[in-house]
Amino acid sequence: MAVEFTSGIVLGAVALERRLQLIAHNLANLDTPGFKREVMALKARSMGQGGYPLVVEIAERVPDLSPGTMKPTGNPLDLAIGSEGFFVVETPQGVRYTRKGTFRVDEEGYLVTSQGYRVLGKGGAIALEGAEVVVNEAGDVIVGGEVVDSLRVVSFPKGAKLIREGDGLFRFEGPEGELTEVEDPQVKQGFLEGSNVSPVLEMVKLIEVSRIFEAYQRALHTVDDIARGALEEIMRV
Repeated sequence: MAVEFTSGIVLGAVALERRLQLIAHNLANLDTPGFKREVMALKARSMGQGGYPLVVEIAERVPDLSPGTMKPTGNPLDLAIGSEGFFVVETPQGVRYTRKGTFRVDEEGYLVTSQGYRVLGKGGAIALEGAEVVVNEAGDVIVGGEVVDSLRVVSFPKGAKLIREGDGLFRFEGPEGELTEVEDPQVKQGFLEGSNVSPVLEMVKLIEVSRIFEAYQRALHTVDDIARGALEEIMRV
């Protein structure tokens, strides 16, 4: 039983260490436009007979899709979504989704992300051939007074599995037919959505996890002391 108890403590400590890494990752992206904090779901299971001891393990890591604060930039190609939904972009690996609206025009005149991936409209890649670009709240892209396309802004079904791929991009694990086109995306031109990380909340979690980690360490020391005492008693016999 002592071995099972010790194994349970070690597994729990590993889960807490990963949670600490996740909190640090969230805090590191406090100022990253469009960043969605990650939350870690933990689960408990029993080891050995009788349902004891209880082991804490990582169930999954999921993004928190709640919106961040809108921040004005003055750049007409910086775009933010005021409603639910994600911009749609084309990457070499396929279609991806983002709330990070730091867009620009590439050498061929197309609207692209900061990494150079083309932003998709309802008609495909969006060509911007003109000096003045206006994007209204409906997502219509207007160049020279004429609508050239409308941004695709899509939402995901409840419980959808989104895989974070870095640089603000997400991959949707499911058929594209399950996506819904957002009718009123409330696009804000000249704005960026800030990170939805709350430094106060993350620091509170950091303190809580650190205290639990310390409790695990004390428990390990206690088990070690008991095992040492038992061994000494056996040696005397």
